[in-house]
Amino acid sequence: MKKNALFICLIWATLWTVNTHANPANLFIQLEGYQTLIHKNFAYIIIPDVNHPYKEQYRISDEGNMHVSLLISHSREVILSYDDREISLILSPGDQAELHLSMETFQQAGPIKGRFKGVHQEAVMLMLTWQPTISDWISTATNAFVAEKSTPEGEYREVRLLEMTDVLNAFQTLVAKEKIDNQFFLDWAKSQIRYAAANDLCLFPFMGKVNTSINESVPYFDFIHRFSPENDFVSSLQSYTNYLKTLISNLNIIGNIAEKHKDQRDSLKSSGNTFPLKFDIFSKTLTGTERQLALTNLYLHAKRIPQPYLDSLSRYLPLSEIQKMDTQDLVGKTTLLELLTNFPLRDAEKQPLLELYQQSSGKVVYHDFWFLGCAPCMRELPHYNQLIEKAGAEVEFIFYGVYMEEKEWKEAVVKYGIKGRHYLLSKNQMAFFERYFALNGFPHHQILDAQGMIVPGKLPGVHPEQFDWILQALEKAKGKR
Repeated sequence: MKKNALFICLIWATLWTVNTHANPANLFIQLEGYQTLIHKNFAYIIIPDVNHPYKEQYRISDEGNMHVSLLISHSREVILSYDDREISLILSPGDQAELHLSMETFQQAGPIKGRFKGVHQEAVMLMLTWQPTISDWISTATNAFVAEKSTPEGEYREVRLLEMTDVLNAFQTLVAKEKIDNQFFLDWAKSQIRYAAANDLCLFPFMGKVNTSINESVPYFDFIHRFSPENDFVSSLQSYTNYLKTLISNLNIIGNIAEKHKDQRDSLKSSGNTFPLKFDIFSKTLTGTERQLALTNLYLHAKRIPQPYLDSLSRYLPLSEIQKMDTQDLVGKTTLLELLTNFPLRDAEKQPLLELYQQSSGKVVYHDFWFLGCAPCMRELPHYNQLIEKAGAEVEFIFYGVYMEEKEWKEAVVKYGIKGRHYLLSKNQMAFFERYFALNGFPHHQILDAQGMIVPGKLPGVHPEQFDWILQALEKAKGKR
């Protein structure tokens, strides 16, 4: 394991040295109509990438602006994420760009009110203009979440590809009517449409069911070969990245459960490592860019790489495809109280949280983030008092409500009668947990150990059959074995 890690770390270090020679792109963002006491004070800048995504939180100044400097080696999509809306831009190395947005853009669905100045000004202005229209087209298509799960895979595939073709035709009509010829915009917009369909096709065979009969060699997955990126720009877009991540996940699922691979899985049980099986599936199913990116992902996330595969790493993965991992250096080295103390929240929002954790000093803290509209959250709440009793007095339970008005939150807390501490988070307070707890889905559960450090890793849902797992994690966080 140490040899594997050292080998790959050396490659990361080499690439990092090369990448530092890229030219920074500088972006100035002005949110017009921004009021620091009313609006959320934090935004994210995202650079999509399958194996090394960049997502950084930025504090918005009291004047409503942000200054962002990004080290990039080629023209690519950069995304501003603020208050549940994402705005796509294109930046180039050395770019000196400005984005001015009206706060109305984030307060209602529909048109993006803003202007952009930079190397890709024409393309970005087209993106700002037409992004809502393209999103509306995509949202009207069939999707795996609501489709009838008993529909044969082949039938679903044909329907979804036909819908994609219809939307692409509608886009071509729009392009002809508006006389649009900017190739960056055309690539970006067509990719939005194509990879929304491709991502959905990846989801359908496994949506709401354990599907052991399907595997990577059945005709259904022939659609993969229709979606190879047309150029390097497309291969770095968020729409493509989302699709490929879902495809990689599906191929992993197939390796874990497909009947086709049962004998090979059984033969690997003694080693406890299915890496050779996954390598075989990825390398035979995918070609070109997908193959390189997916194999890189496999290597980077493998707990243990068998020596023959480690020795031949460079034969399968060009050095340029191995990415430096993004790590949160502070997590695991700094207490949550210290992180919170240094986080740029206003005192009125920071102090109540500081008091919560000061009162919990020396205890393990179990967090639950929930809201009324979250069905899985609500299914868990009735089980908490039983878990709290089993966990004992050395564990503090903190329940953070989100996305609720104070009245409905208070009524829910009373209705469910859950013990522990309860607090309704503002959007700015949530930003702290988004940064350090990777809070991006609900319900979310997180543990602080007895020293006040964030314990990494996912926890299961709070249901009686999962209590043993949760209680073991809590015992470990106390410093016991």
